[in-house]
Order: sequence, then structure tokens, then C-alpha cells
Amino acid sequence: MDKFFTSHMCFRRAARFTVPLAVTVLSTLLIGTIEHLQAQETAPKAAPEARQAPTIPTESRIPPTTKPRPSAEELQNWHNTIKKVPTPKKGCFTAEYPDTAWREIPCKTPPHKLYLPRLAGKARIQQVGGQSDADFVAVVNGHITEAEGGFDLANVASECEVQCPDQICPSNPSCIGGEPNAFSLQINTNPLSNTTTCNSSPTPNQCKGWEQFVYGQDQYCSGCTGESFIQYWLLNFGPAGTACPSPAASASVCNMFSVVSNEWCSFQFTPTGPVFCVMNSPGSASPPAVQIPLLYELALIANTASNGMSTDSMKMVEGGTAFLVTGGNIFPDLDTLWKDTEFNVFGNGGSSEAVFNNGAAVQVRTSVSSGTTSGPGCIEESFTGESNNLTLVNSAPAAAMLSMPALVFSENNPASGGATCADATSVGATPPPPPPPPPPPPVIKATITVSTGNDNARSDSELWATINGEPAFCLKPSNNANPDSVCNNGGSAKDQNNNQSWNNWTSSTQTFTLAKPELLSDIKFLTIQLLEHNSGTEGDNNWDIQGITVVLTDTTNATHTVLNMSNPHDPKNSNNCIARLKGSPNSTTVAFSLNGTSPPFYVGGNAAGQTTTCSNNGDQ
Repeated sequence: MDKFFTSHMCFRRAARFTVPLAVTVLSTLLIGTIEHLQAQETAPKAAPEARQAPTIPTESRIPPTTKPRPSAEELQNWHNTIKKVPTPKKGCFTAEYPDTAWREIPCKTPPHKLYLPRLAGKARIQQVGGQSDADFVAVVNGHITEAEGGFDLANVASECEVQCPDQICPSNPSCIGGEPNAFSLQINTNPLSNTTTCNSSPTPNQCKGWEQFVYGQDQYCSGCTGESFIQYWLLNFGPAGTACPSPAASASVCNMFSVVSNEWCSFQFTPTGPVFCVMNSPGSASPPAVQIPLLYELALIANTASNGMSTDSMKMVEGGTAFLVTGGNIFPDLDTLWKDTEFNVFGNGGSSEAVFNNGAAVQVRTSVSSGTTSGPGCIEESFTGESNNLTLVNSAPAAAMLSMPALVFSENNPASGGATCADATSVGATPPPPPPPPPPPPVIKATITVSTGNDNARSDSELWATINGEPAFCLKPSNNANPDSVCNNGGSAKDQNNNQSWNNWTSSTQTFTLAKPELLSDIKFLTIQLLEHNSGTEGDNNWDIQGITVVLTDTTNATHTVLNMSNPHDPKNSNNCIARLKGSPNSTTVAFSLNGTSPPFYVGGNAAGQTTTCSNNGDQ
């Protein structure tokens, strides 16, 4: 037991939350509760850890100083990415900027501390949360599957925690004797009517579920940590004497610890009042504790068991480090019952209050995802028994559109006057970028039309065409050569049009299948090559290309003309072809651009690199 209380010393003080009461008629009603709390005082205590004098770091602890500090935009982009990374499995995890994968870490036991629901009744008006019922809550028409709480602005210098017996906070709270840097961040759901978890209640029409996603810390010191976990409540489960449903912890465990993981403990505000049941998530992640001036670096994200997730979960972000903890999915219908979200900074449990310095100003952003990009509505309400001494500002702040719809509002100290929901700004989500266009269909065929000019391609000549360096096509085989890797040469070999020679002033159109599909934008050039297979004492063949057209066909059967050029037939001028090919040492190959970037040119031979004409490649 000593080891446990030593490791959780930061949470024991508020977990006991002794509730001194005035001598009123309520004193007799609370005898049972006081005895329950006094029983906890008998637990052994560890010596408090020596605290270092708090110092405000000039820059975030994260990322490590060995790395360049990311910009605010880079961190925001990372936050948007990491919060969407699915939970790998049940447990606790962490990630550091710029990593986008969760790394498993050991879970710790959540604190045995009650984060109480709000009691209705009179209270100091100038406070957020607690009995004042003053907070701005984001509401949606559909159902919330994700909520995020953070701060657009947090201009605070100091904060402490003070106790609020019976949720009645001091009218002029003072930090003398209060614990500095003790606070909680809470995302609170609305009370969940008709949850199936209330089915075993003797009064199911009065029983409601309530889920809190909590980050809490009792102090700041070197090596101190906070706790990130989920607390579940069954509100008004039944009248006094009702046992909490299974799985229920034993009375001795509940008397000792007030709340435990995976088992229900009962709670009553008064001995004769209705029974509430409370349970913690299976584990807790333990982010490093922070000093309150770094409040602006903190954010909570709460998720239901939806969108492929097997359980509810929460993430806590501290600058460039994120922590994830999965819950127990105690309310399996949460994603159909969650309609309202409260987020704020409060005292750290036990109905305590976070008291900020004079001049403190905070701008809260409560973001919700419910299947729409429209901004949420607003109601003035609070679900939690914890509070802060800030007051809602009676002017709506300017607010940027981010990745989720949000309700944005301001709080400050001292009070600025009465505020209503008209003083909260509802903003929609930035429209997501349009999906990238589908990739263009690849080209799979090429139709090549070649017109011969004043000099033919003899039957013993072999003609190849190559597109983009793919294996060559056989434009025309030779009847005076053996078959090769391109053409099925031989005495009876013919082209697709049943021709052995390409006579003067004729055209040949043939279609070929590419060896591999190619994107149209990647197809850059076509080459045509003449291979001589002279018969007997014949000299080399001159062949005039008078015109050429290339049409490509893609997988949708769409056609794309990528080359279309020709010179007119001029009976008075036999030397007006586009190109003339002849055997070595002249150029045997011509290249055509298929993207219009250059005129045709000879490849290899004496005319290599020259723009083609009908008279610049050897003898005429």
C-alpha cells in the first residue's frame, strides 16, 4: 500500500476532498459521507516530494532541443494528423512530433479521485462550472463521435486550486495555501438518457450515463506527471440503498479508494439521496505535468467507439507530444447519445476550483465532429462539479475556421459582465481539400500511319518503330532476311496490310499494342529505323517519309493524336519529303517528338542530330 500511495501522492490530497460543512440541517444528512471520507484518512501516507521552485521555460520541452522547434502551423498539421491515426489496440500510447505512429507505453492506474457531477443550487455567479451552471456548451443536431478541446489563447501567469465545500466556492478565492499548477482539463458529455448501461437500474427512466475525458495534475515539479484517463458515471442510478450494477467493487475497496478501474463504486451526495455509480477507465497515460503559462499548448481529444474503433478513447496533446489511452466502452451507445460537449479548465477533482491570476484571459475552442461542417449551436450550462474563477466574456471573439466545427468563447478575470450564447462564436470546419483527380487512363495502343514519298521502301527493307524506348514494333518486314526479335522476316513476310513493299505515294496504317501501359504525359518520342537487307548487287535503299500520324488509344478507348505532320505531294519537286532514310554511313533512324517540343531529327550516322529534310542525309 505504501508504494501505491507514494507513486500517486500528487492525487491523494484532492482524492480525499474532505467536505467541511456549516452547522446546518444538511449536517445530519452527510454523516455517512463524512465517515466514508474519514476512512480514507487512515490510509498510510508517503512523505511529500520536495518541490523545486517553479520556473517558466522559455520554450516548450517538446520536441527535444536537439531538433528544430516546429512552427505553430507545423504542430497544428501534426495534431490534425496524429489525432486521426487509429488506436492500434487497447492500452496506452505516445507519439512525438513528427512521428505519425503510436508507440505503446505502460498504462498506470488512474487516480482514485472523484470528478463530481454538478449539483443544482445557489452558487457564486462569477465562476465557470460548478453550481454556477455557467459554461458554454457546444450542441449538435446529430451525434458527436469526436470532440476536441483546446485554447486559441491562454494568457495566464499563475493558477492555484482551492476547495469548494458542497460545490460552494469562496466569493473571493485566494491562492494563499492553495496548490499552484493544480488543475484539470475536462471534456464532458451531456447526461446520456436511455443508455443501455442503465437497464439494470430500478429507476431506468431517471438513470443517466455521463462520461468525462480528463487530464488532471495536482502540482508541477521536476518529474511530476499528470493523469489522462476516462471517468464514467451513472447518475441517479437508484434510491438510497441501491447496489451498483455488476461489475461492482467491494464496499471495503470503494471506502478506501472512492473510485477504481473496471468496477463500479457507489457515491451519494447525502446519505438519503440517490445512489450514483462511478468507475475509471482501465488505465491512465501520464503526461509530464506543466506549468499553467503553457496552458495554450494543451489539448484533449475524445473519441467514441465508432469509425472502426473498438472502444472509446482519449488523446492528450502537450505541444509536440501526444498521449493516447483507451477506455472501457462502458457506454456502448455513446456515439448515438452524445449531443452536447463541455470543455474547459477546472479544479482537479473533488468540486475544487482553479483560481487564476488577476488579468488572466483564456479563449476556449470546443470542437465537435458530428457529420457536418456547419458550426455547432450553444447552450449555457455546465455538467461538472469543478469550476474556475474566470467569467465568460460578453463579446464574441474572432475565430478561425479549422479542421472541425467549433464553439469559441473567451473567459477572463476579473469579471466582464453577464454573457450569453450570443457571445460565443460558432465556426464551421474548413472544407476538406478536394480529392485528387483520378490518374489518367494509361495508353495501351498506338496507331501509326506512314506515307511514303518519291522513294519507296523496297520489299527487302525492314522498318521498325519504337515509342518511348519500348520494344520496337515491326512496321514492315523484309522478304530477304531471317526472322528477328522484331519482324518475322522471310520470303513471304508482309505487313499488317498484306504488303511487302511500300510503294511511292502510298500510305500504311497499322495498330500496335504497347508492351506496357504508359501515361499519355510520359510518352515523349517515336523513332523509325530503316534496316537494309540488299539483294545481290543492289545498292542501299532510299526511303522518303512524306507524312506521319500517331494516334494513341487509352484503356477507356479514348484516342489522342500526338503527331500529325506531312509535306504535300509536289510532282515538280521530288525532294520535299519530311525525312529520307538510307543505309550506313548515312542516318538510318529518325526521331519524332510526340509532345511538340522539337522538330524531327536524324539519329546516328553522318546526319546525326540534324533537323530532317529530304536532302541532308547522304546521296539523293
